[in-house]
Amino acid sequence: MHSRIDTATHEDDRSSVTSHNRVGVSERKKNEETEQPGQCARREVADAVRWNVLNTFLSTLMNMTESQPAYLIVGAAGGIGTDLCRRLTSTGSRVMLVGRDEAKLSALAEELGQPYAVGDATDWDRLSEIADQAADQFGGLAGAANLAGSILLKPAHLTSKEELLDVINQNLVTAFGVVRTIAPRLKKAGGGSLVLMSSGGAAIGLTSHEAIASAKAGVVGMARAAAATYGAGGVRINTVAPGLVQTEMTGRVWKNERSAEASRAMHPMGRLGEPADIASLIAWLLSPEQSWITGQDIAVDGGLSSIKSATR
Repeated sequence: MHSRIDTATHEDDRSSVTSHNRVGVSERKKNEETEQPGQCARREVADAVRWNVLNTFLSTLMNMTESQPAYLIVGAAGGIGTDLCRRLTSTGSRVMLVGRDEAKLSALAEELGQPYAVGDATDWDRLSEIADQAADQFGGLAGAANLAGSILLKPAHLTSKEELLDVINQNLVTAFGVVRTIAPRLKKAGGGSLVLMSSGGAAIGLTSHEAIASAKAGVVGMARAAAATYGAGGVRINTVAPGLVQTEMTGRVWKNERSAEASRAMHPMGRLGEPADIASLIAWLLSPEQSWITGQDIAVDGGLSSIKSATR
């Protein structure tokens, strides 16, 4: 709701402030004229000390900001990406938001006070341009996460070649592009962290998951090979394997109560995942503190891929 501003009232306020300022200036000049030489010198010293303290504070603040890690987040405006970016910036980290939906990216960038770039991670040339832009703006990168992806739940005999290739493009090709673009930059800078998305469906056999399981299993294999390739340069590469998480992308599953109930029954903890469940682990893996974790595929799936609970 917009409120009307009373112009006359504000004009009166300004007149009062102006009058008060004139009095203040006049009194200050009068005081300066009556000051003894020693008093004047002490005042000048005090003013100089105050300015030095202020300049030191501002310099320290700028150095602290520049020393905070910076990350490139692909798929930043999705459910998990949004939570991750909020989580990272809340601890002082800087992020370059990347995605295809400019409206969502722009809104999130304004909320967080962070830059964004529109691009499709299947376009490796564009991805390289964005990485250069982020490195220039932040003075380097400490890591990246690829949250781009898609989901297709169909049996193999009903899946077209075009559908399979699209799933592979959105999941495996984007992940490969992030590794080939960011890993060499991190190695040159002395190290960093990459986090990619796999899936619980790549670890166990789930009905009608042939396409997505193929793509996500490829992400896991590629990530482990890349972890071996770039590990000596201090680059850590890990994957996170969610169960069913309630995001816009998976809405066709969990927004249908019948399928949602069946999905909840598949997860031993009896609930579906939330974006925060996944984002918290990604943020943890990105942190420089996890300097000895690499080549891992970590399940965050309510037990889906590892345990079987008794029937409720």
